[in-house]
Amino acid sequence: MVFIATNQKTMFRKVNIYRLPFQLAILGVLVFTLFIIFFNPTANPEVEAFCPFGGLQATLGYLVTDSLACSMTTRQISLGAMMLFGVILAGKLFCSHICPIGTLSGWVGKFGKMKKLNRIPPSWLDKGLRVIKYALLFTTFYFTITSSELFCKKYDPYFATMNSSNGDILWITASISLLFVFILPLFITNFWCKYICPLGAISNIFKMLPIWLPAILVIAGLQYFGILAINWIVTLGIIVLSACVVEVLTIKSFTVGGLQIVRDNSTCTDCRKCDRNCPMNIKVSEATTVKHIDCHLCGECITHCPEKNTLSFNKKQIRWVPSLLLIVLIASGLLISAYTEIPTINQQWGTAEQMKKSDSFLQENLSEIKCFGSSSSFAARMHELNGVVGVSCFAGKHSARIFFDPKLTSALSIKEKIFLPSTRLISFPNDITQKVDILQLGINHFFDSGDADRLTDRFADKKGIFAFSTSFGEPIMTTIYYDQKQISVNTIIAIIENQDYRFLHSENKTSQHTNFKTTTPIAKDAALGSHVTDLFYPTMDIALNKKESYRKEEIKTLKLNFQQSIRKDNFNMIPYLMSHLSGDKGVVNFKAACVDGKPLLEIEYISLKTDVPKIIQTLNQSKLNVLMDNGETILLENPFTFKQIDIF
Repeated sequence: MVFIATNQKTMFRKVNIYRLPFQLAILGVLVFTLFIIFFNPTANPEVEAFCPFGGLQATLGYLVTDSLACSMTTRQISLGAMMLFGVILAGKLFCSHICPIGTLSGWVGKFGKMKKLNRIPPSWLDKGLRVIKYALLFTTFYFTITSSELFCKKYDPYFATMNSSNGDILWITASISLLFVFILPLFITNFWCKYICPLGAISNIFKMLPIWLPAILVIAGLQYFGILAINWIVTLGIIVLSACVVEVLTIKSFTVGGLQIVRDNSTCTDCRKCDRNCPMNIKVSEATTVKHIDCHLCGECITHCPEKNTLSFNKKQIRWVPSLLLIVLIASGLLISAYTEIPTINQQWGTAEQMKKSDSFLQENLSEIKCFGSSSSFAARMHELNGVVGVSCFAGKHSARIFFDPKLTSALSIKEKIFLPSTRLISFPNDITQKVDILQLGINHFFDSGDADRLTDRFADKKGIFAFSTSFGEPIMTTIYYDQKQISVNTIIAIIENQDYRFLHSENKTSQHTNFKTTTPIAKDAALGSHVTDLFYPTMDIALNKKESYRKEEIKTLKLNFQQSIRKDNFNMIPYLMSHLSGDKGVVNFKAACVDGKPLLEIEYISLKTDVPKIIQTLNQSKLNVLMDNGETILLENPFTFKQIDIF
C-alpha cells in the first residue's frame, strides 16, 4: 500500500474569518450545554433540537408512513430542508461551517498534518471507503422509517457526546464513530466526513440532482397514475445505489449553477498552498473550476492563496456570500418552524364524506403524547370513541387535533372521555382529629396527569397543603385540602398561577413553566384529618410468594398499627417495605390500608415457613433490601420501626 505524504509548514498562519466565527459559535453553544449537563444532571437540554439529519430522516419517514419519528419536530425538518436547499443553491455549507463533527475532525486532521502523520490514501482505497457512507445512509433510513425511531442515535458521535446517559445509544457503534472523528483524522484527513457520514451522503446525492431526479419523477408519475407500483425501499435503494456508483466512478459534483471555486490560470504561481490547506485533500491547483464531490466551499484555499483574486467564488470577490446565505437559510428554517407544525401521526378513519363535514378542536396539555408510540396509543383510544373520525398528534407540543362528526358527538363529550381524574397526596395531617380546610376552584390550561404532577411538585414545595383531587369540567375542577393556619388561599392561588415557578425547598432547583389560570375559589366545609387519610391513603394489597398455592386454613394473619406510615413522607416507602418483606418466603400477602382514618398493616403468612417474631425482625431491619424492576437489588434506609404494642 502506497500513501502520498502531505506537507504543511504553517497551519494557522491565516484565518478564514468567514468560516471560523460559525465554527466557534456552534462549539461554544455545545460546550455551554455540556457545562449545564455536568453541573445540573437533571437538566434536559434539547440536543436534537437543531439536528438537520434527524429532520431529513423524519421527513422521509413521514412521507412513507404518515408518522413522525419520536423527538422530531417541524424545526428539525425545516432546518433539514434548508440545508438541502443550500446544497442545491450553493454547496455543502452546513458541512463546512456548522457541523461540529466536521469542525473537530478537521482540526484533528490539521494537527495530524503538523505532526506529519497525515497521508492521502491511494485511489482504490479512497473509492472503496466511499461506499460505507451510502450503506450507512440506507440502513439508517430503513430502520428509522420502519420503527419511527431515529436509528442514527445508535452511532451518532454528536448524540453520544451530548447525551451520554441516553439509553438509545449503542456504545459499541458510538465508540467506533468517535474513533473515526477523533483518531483516524490524524492519519486520513476528515475520515468521518468523506467516508462515514450519512449526512454527507445525502448532500452528495443532492449534488447529483440532475442525474437521478428525472428518473425519480418518471417513477413517481407512473406510480401516481397506477401504471407501476414500486416499494419505497426499492426507490430509496435506487437513489442511494446510483449515487454511490456515480461518486465512486467520477468523484464529481453535477450541481447546475451554485457557487464553485474558480482558479485563474493567468495569475496562479503553482505554489500549491491551496492543495496543502484543503481539508478534503482536493487538488485545487489542477482544476480551473473545482467540481470535486468533496468540496464543501469552506474557502480555506482562497484564504491561503498568496495571489490576490487567483481563487474566487464564480470569478467574483464574494467571499461573504456563503456566510450570508447560511444566516438566511437558518433564519428561514427557524421562521418556518415557528409558524407551522407537522403532526407526529395523522390518522383518518372516517369516510370521505364524514371528513369533509367533520368539526375539530385542538386539545392541549396532553403530556401522555410524547412520541410516535404514545401518539399511536392515543389515536387507538380515539378510534374507540363513537363519532371521532380522525386525529393528528403533535408530540413536540403535547397536543392533538381531534376530528369528529358533530351529528354523533361533541367536543365537550370527547374531552370528558379523554380526561382522567387525578388524586394527589402531598402529606397527611399530623392528627386525624385535626381540622382540614377545603378549597374548590377551576384551573384553565390544566388537563391531564402531567399537569397534576406539576401541581403536586409545587404544593410539596410549601407547607400546609395536604392533598388535592381533580374532576372534569371546563375549566378542570380542583379540590384542595389544606391548613389555613399554615397557608392562605391567596398563596395557594399564587402558587398555581405562577408561570415560572422556582422551587425553594425541594431538590429540584429549576423553574417550572405553566400557564395555569384559576377561577374564583369557593371555600367548602372543613373536614377532619381522618377524612383526608381515608380518602388519599395509598392502599396496597399484593399477593406474594405464590399465595395461590396454599389453602386458606394454612394462612395466618398479622395485624399491625401503621400510623407511622403517614408521618412525613413515609407513605412513599410502603412499596419498598413490601419488596423487602417479600424476601421472607413465608409471607404470602402484604396489605396496607386505612380504616376510619387509622392506617393498618395486614401481613398474611404461612406458619410452617415463618412466624411473627421473624416477620417483626425483618420489618425492623435498618436497611430495606429492595428488588428493582431491572432485577437489581438496592439497599434503602428503613424509616419504619414496629414494636410489640403495634400488634393487634
